[in-house]
Amino acid sequence: LISVILLKDISNPDDDLSDQRNVSWLEIIKAPGVLISTFALTFAGTAWSWYSASLEPFLNSTYGLSSSETGLVFMTFGLTYTIFTPFFGFLNDRGLDGLATILIGNLLIA
Repeated sequence: LISVILLKDISNPDDDLSDQRNVSWLEIIKAPGVLISTFALTFAGTAWSWYSASLEPFLNSTYGLSSSETGLVFMTFGLTYTIFTPFFGFLNDRGLDGLATILIGNLLIA
């Protein structure tokens, strides 16, 4: 509900829509940062797949957690992502530097 409010379209009368042009996928891929971001997300997803598959047996053997309790551990990642993504997206749209966002996130994780 909050994200719907934050995503409200605030039209600027100075926006000139006549300058729009079609952009190909090749132009998007060639844009600075897109290719490296794609590789980073691919490798992060692969690492998470390996991590999640090996975490359940570890939590079970080390802490004696049941499958339900292990599911709650996994849910914390998704819940945190769901809560903070709209918030930091809003701040980035309002001018917060992307590097500052990464640094804040890494400091919170550490």
